[in-house]
Order: sequence, then C-alpha cells, then structure tokens
Amino acid sequence: MRRLPNQKKLQTIVKSSPQNQLIFDTARLIEGLPRNSSTHAAGIVLTDGSLVETVGLQAGSTNSIPLTQQTMTFVEKNRAFEN
Repeated sequence: MRRLPNQKKLQTIVKSSPQNQLIFDTARLIEGLPRNSSTHAAGIVLTDGSLVETVGLQAGSTNSIPLTQQTMTFVEKNRAFEN
C-alpha cells in the first residue's frame, strides 16, 4: 500500500480484513476515471469503414448521434482511427 501522510488509521482499517483491502484497491483503480460521458463540440471521428467495426460506440444523450467509448485525449494521443 502506498504510504499516505497522517493516514495510519486508514492503513489500519485497510489491513484489518481482505474485504477492506479489496475495497481500497478497487477504489485506487477507479480513482480518476471519467464519471460521466460528454460530447466534445468539435469531436468528429472519421473512418473509411463502419465506426461499429472500428471502435466501441454508445448511444448519445439524444440517441441520434453515437459516441465513442474512448476519451478525447485517448483518441488524440493514440490516433486509434488512422490507417
């Protein structure tokens, strides 16, 4: 467990049972993940083929425009949609 300053009580609780350790480890894994989806105003993904065959999609809030399941940062950084 990463040491946190002045958190001895937390460390004691986490170490007191496997269930507490699992809860803490899970919380650390999901910390910082997006909590909701959003549409980037200029976010358009183009592909030669079908988007369904290229990337995971989910229904947008209006259900008329599909959204990618990756973040804008991931798409830009990995250029996952380039040939």
